[in-house]
Order: sequence, then structure tokens, then C-alpha cells
Amino acid sequence: QPPSRFIRAFLPQSRTKTLADFGSSVKLRTAPMLQDKLTELIEMYAPIDDAQERMALIVDSAGRRTQAEPASLRSEENRVRGCVSAAWIEGRIDEQGRCMFVCAADSPLVGGLLTTLCGFFSGAMPEEVASSDLDPLEALGLVRHLSPTRRNGLASARKRIRELALGFAAGPRSGPS
Repeated sequence: QPPSRFIRAFLPQSRTKTLADFGSSVKLRTAPMLQDKLTELIEMYAPIDDAQERMALIVDSAGRRTQAEPASLRSEENRVRGCVSAAWIEGRIDEQGRCMFVCAADSPLVGGLLTTLCGFFSGAMPEEVASSDLDPLEALGLVRHLSPTRRNGLASARKRIRELALGFAAGPRSGPS
């Protein structure tokens, strides 16, 4: 069965995409690895028609993750500025030179959304993350159901991830060169 119109809008065809199906003419620069992850994410959640149900599933699955939180995560340096809820994002470079992001938030909803963002961008090269305009939460149709303050907070979180990636791209890496 062919992919839905929603999924086709994000399938790899070229390095420049539009969001015409969503009423936007914004051009996106995409990174192949992140584009593939977005396609997989959309396909994973495609069977769930209702955006509120998708959001509930994301929050629930983030709450079930039991990964130990680094002691340094909830520091002022890692705080997401512009987010009404207390939220933190920390990044590092792994042995292969790829970004790895972790997050925490006092709100379960914010925690679920940030976990999705951090998981999406983790594993990509810093240059991919820094130059990507892909938004997995927008692609899943979740952003339009959030309050303006939550949307601003998510924009701040995405900005924090991009700034971390830019710093990693510009600086020395712990992995092989």
C-alpha cells in the first residue's frame, strides 16, 4: 500500500523539501540520516490518527524510560531558557563523533516532548543537527495542539540543541577525527 500523503511529504526525494501539505512554503535543508529517522518516526506513529493520542503515547513512553540521569544534567548551564516548565538539555559527542542528547523536565508533557526531540537528534553528526530544520514534533502534528507558551518552550529547546551541535561542530571532538 502506498504511503499516505502525510508520510510522502517527508520521504527522501531531494535535499530540499517543502511543507506544502501543511500550508507552508518553508524550505527545509535535510540531512540524510535525520530524514530517514523522521520517516521512521512518522511511519511508527502513522496508525494513530488522533494527535492527542500520539502525544499521550509519547509522554507515556518517555516516562517508562529508566535511563540514569547524569548528575550534571539539572544544572543552570543546561537549563532551557524560555521554557516555562523547568527543563534541561545536555549534549556530548560519542566515540564516533556523533551528538548524544539527554534531557529532564519537571512536567511529564514537556519531558515526553523533549525526550522525543533529544532522541531524534541523538546519533547525528553535529553538522547535521546544526543545519537541520526538521522538526519531528511538527511532523507528527503535535505542535499545533500545544499552547503558545509550550510552543515557545519547544523552540527554545530546539535552539539549545542547535547551539550545542554548533559548539560541537566548531570544537575538538572526543571521538576519532
